[in-house]
Amino acid sequence: MSTTTTVTTLERESVAAICLMAALVDGVQTDAEREKLRIAIEQLGSVSDGVYHRVVMHRATLEDEARNINSEETKRLAYELAVGVCAADGATTRPEQEFLDTLAKLLAINPQAAEATVRQGDEFADIKLDVPIAAAASAGAAAVSTSLPAAKPQGDQADETIMTYAAINAGLELLPQRLAGVAVIPLQAKMVHKIGTIYGYKLDSGHIKEFVAAAGVGMTSQVVESYARRFLGNLAGRYLGSTARTITEKGTGPVMTFATTYALGHVAKVYYSGGRKLNMSDLRSLFAGKVEEAKGVYANNEGSILNSAKKLDPSRIMSILRGA
Repeated sequence: MSTTTTVTTLERESVAAICLMAALVDGVQTDAEREKLRIAIEQLGSVSDGVYHRVVMHRATLEDEARNINSEETKRLAYELAVGVCAADGATTRPEQEFLDTLAKLLAINPQAAEATVRQGDEFADIKLDVPIAAAASAGAAAVSTSLPAAKPQGDQADETIMTYAAINAGLELLPQRLAGVAVIPLQAKMVHKIGTIYGYKLDSGHIKEFVAAAGVGMTSQVVESYARRFLGNLAGRYLGSTARTITEKGTGPVMTFATTYALGHVAKVYYSGGRKLNMSDLRSLFAGKVEEAKGVYANNEGSILNSAKKLDPSRIMSILRGA
């Protein structure tokens, strides 16, 4: 095994360990979310189960993991990933901020740059639920056309909402600002809120988080999966060239984020239109089926989605999240 490969493996596994440590600062609440997080971390590329277990069993320290990361680029990526994970379920808490402060020092991240990164992560994670769909569409990712069957007016509104937010979230994966991916989760929350409103339900953020979890969509694991794709793309670009990086990012990121958002939206549509009678097993089964359906929808509308993505403005997305 070459020296380069060995170093890369160490960096990759330490980035994964730091990511998991960030997720556990406030505690992972359920066994299901732990499992999702474990799988997401393994997607960082050749990361063994041992990384997960050494962190969970407290056999790893932040100092040791940071010491294994040598390149400045990977240090920045590790710090941004940790910020994204901490912001996955809302603005960073005091324990998370203390964790990030320590990590920034260990990775020699410029204090001003570290502060700006946390601030941006918090802005992207800020959830204001009363944003009309028109505001989201004006961000440059208007709903793309699809061959959905005719539906009642409420169904049409829900379908438009789902396609709009799915397109926006797919576009976020293509932005150069890595932290833009943190906005995926709050935008999904807004989508669920909008769909609930269409069917006469006034939902608060607590209910929405519970619904997302019940559907099997892990908040923290989504952020990790997004960064895993970007991280693998970064490594592919470093060793295989820019073409490989482009294929890695565009071939997985937008379609999977689109599919997750689309599936969550349709689960919400069925759930609220039917009087909230589905149990957790039904929700998760429906979600899995809709993810597969969404991949076909994305393929049929990829040109429109990518064209919309070019018009996305990160500052506008943050304005939407703040309710401006």
